[in-house]
Amino acid sequence: MQIMPDTAKRIASKMRLKDFKEDDLFDPELNIRMGSWYFHLLLEKYKEDEIPALAAYNAGYRYVDGWFIKDGKQIKIETDDIPFPETRKFVKRVKNSARRYRSFYKDELEID
Repeated sequence: MQIMPDTAKRIASKMRLKDFKEDDLFDPELNIRMGSWYFHLLLEKYKEDEIPALAAYNAGYRYVDGWFIKDGKQIKIETDDIPFPETRKFVKRVKNSARRYRSFYKDELEID
């Protein structure tokens, strides 16, 4: 999971990880734990809407709030409405990968 160092430091603080160092991001288990924790936080922030949560994971929530929050309320937009090409591509790629993963592992995940 790609986590920028400054974001990782904030995550580590919120997760109460003692003695966190940037190099700890190279520990796959810790990296996945931190990235999953952060994505869960973003899902909560954006009321379980994956599009803004994924966009915020990539671009940062300050940008995404400008795209998805109007007059203090969250609005629904589609992936193609994301103004940053890199973020738009990231969201599409993750959603496509999730669809494929669910298809390949639907029996194990007990998904119809």
